[in-house]
Amino acid sequence: MDSLPAGLPQRRIDILSLGVTPEIALHPWAANTCLTAIDASEEMIRRVWPGDNPVRRAVHGDWLQMPFTDASCDLILNDAGLLLMAGAEKLRAAADELRRVLRPDGRVVLRHFAQPSSSESLEALVLAVTQGKLRNFHELKLRLLMALEMETPGTGIRLADAYDGFNLLFADRDLLARQLGCDPGIIATIDRYRRQEARYKFHSLAEMAEAFHGFVLTLGPDGHYPSAERCPVLALTPKP
Repeated sequence: MDSLPAGLPQRRIDILSLGVTPEIALHPWAANTCLTAIDASEEMIRRVWPGDNPVRRAVHGDWLQMPFTDASCDLILNDAGLLLMAGAEKLRAAADELRRVLRPDGRVVLRHFAQPSSSESLEALVLAVTQGKLRNFHELKLRLLMALEMETPGTGIRLADAYDGFNLLFADRDLLARQLGCDPGIIATIDRYRRQEARYKFHSLAEMAEAFHGFVLTLGPDGHYPSAERCPVLALTPKP
């Protein structure tokens, strides 16, 4: 709870999670806290939410029009969910809504998937896989999505197109499993993208700073996992 800029207030602390991330729900939060998670997918709430209790609950709703009063949250958390905000206009709308529900002395903390300063071509990615330079399938999937998005700048990458691109580049899944040293079942998780119209947009840090102009943006510590440099942690404190 040291993420709050003014420390712990002498009252109940209200935490808002954008998405029903189980790790956030099950975290051992400080006493006298209340966690609310909001997700636009009722299916996700049913599948992964560990259940409501007196100090946590899940709400079905839109992040751009949240059913909460102004200045009602002390801490807002999100794990890479803003990549669904494809386009500068939608990202600014999300920033405005977070600013609305956040208390003046609160903070937003999120992990953000950001395009690297030097883009990676699809050819370079395939070569890296062939040379055994990738450590798991999740790293491959993230780098593939980012490389494909750079081919259609501004619009984000449609997941159905990412699925088709993956199958063109890595048609032999058994070979890919051996190259990555993983179970073929892990690679089969890409099938969730088939016929999906949702788009992912990997906003740069400059785009994030512009959209969240009402906040002071601070970079958190670097991670120690594959492609951590593409997943910076951001702390956003409201400007006076």
